[in-house]
Amino acid sequence: MERLVKYYIDRLDKAIEVYQSGYAPLILVSDGVGQEGVDESISMANYLTQHDIPLSRIIKDGQGNNTRATARNTFRYLQENHLNSVIIVSQYYYIQRSKLAFKQAGIRIISPAAATHMNSNDLHPIMREMIGYPSYHLRFK
Repeated sequence: MERLVKYYIDRLDKAIEVYQSGYAPLILVSDGVGQEGVDESISMANYLTQHDIPLSRIIKDGQGNNTRATARNTFRYLQENHLNSVIIVSQYYYIQRSKLAFKQAGIRIISPAAATHMNSNDLHPIMREMIGYPSYHLRFK
């Protein structure tokens, strides 16, 4: 199996929990080609199928190279399939910026579900969000 970084596994485990609880009929995984030359959305889908999520319930977005691209691609998918809501699953420090990007993309019904695993590596992304959120809000990025 492809090697997934810990924060992907945390997110995927939370997505599995949300799916198995009946809150979401589908799981959309989004990312692009990672450093190892592998489409991370395929790696994430493989992880989900190995944890008993049917492939027919997984939507792969291999063009979600950043949060804004994921939001646009998700909006397009929702429009094409007559859907209108999402549950964003991410690390707790990305939720607010993700919600903002999804609202800016045109998605109006958004619920968050944060992967809450915390560790010492969280300091860098938390600091990055201090710049990331305002830049998304002002649409710099």
